[in-house]
This record gives sequence, structure tokens and C-alpha cells, in this order.
Amino acid sequence: MTFPPMEGGWLGRYRATVVIEKFHLMFDLFRSDMDWSEAAGLLPTCRERPHLRTLVEGTFDERQVEAMKEWFEKRPGTTLEVRPAATPDARDLGVSALAATGLDNFYCFSEETGCSLDFGVWGWPRP
Repeated sequence: MTFPPMEGGWLGRYRATVVIEKFHLMFDLFRSDMDWSEAAGLLPTCRERPHLRTLVEGTFDERQVEAMKEWFEKRPGTTLEVRPAATPDARDLGVSALAATGLDNFYCFSEETGCSLDFGVWGWPRP
């Protein structure tokens, strides 16, 4: 899956949202298993500014997008929406930062029985 480059875009990185029509729910997806070395490899400044890791965790590469698309397509009434990720802005936080607050509204998609994804994907429900 390739998208035309977007101005200010982060080449090769994508953001994803899953829509579950039956329940009228949307979840912003993020990587729940990204370690510091992987995050720093994608955005070296996150070592000095740890909050930037949350922005990296909210992105996926093309292989991961394809794997999620294949997996979510098996779920009737579920749509994966993918868009190019913007270049990280040091003033922002990613959705995974909410985990540090103690909130527990996350849905652990990658922990479902029979999940074929080889990476962790959690979702935060949009209001």
C-alpha cells in the first residue's frame, strides 16, 4: 500500500483507525509493543524527548498496514482507515500517552484469540 507523498509527511509511516460499524465505534490504533531502540531508530530525538515515543508508537510501516488490513478484513463490518503520518511535532503527544495516565479504555486487538498479527496493536476509542 503506497500513498502519494504528503507535504510535511513522514515517508513510509502511516496512521490507522479501525471502524466497527455494528457498534458505531472508531479506534485510533497504536503499537503496544514498540521498544525504545525501535522508536529511536525511527525518530532519534525521542531519546532526548521521551514523549515523542508516543508519536512513533502511533505509526505503522507498510508491512504492518498490509497485515492489519488482511486481519481486519476478516471481521465483518470492520474497516481499516489508513493515512500517511505527518512528521512528528515536538509539541504533540500520541494516543499511547493515555496509557501512562492510568486510563483503561484501550482495546487490545492483538491479544484477541486467533490474532495473526506479529506485533502489538491496541486501540483508543474516539468519543
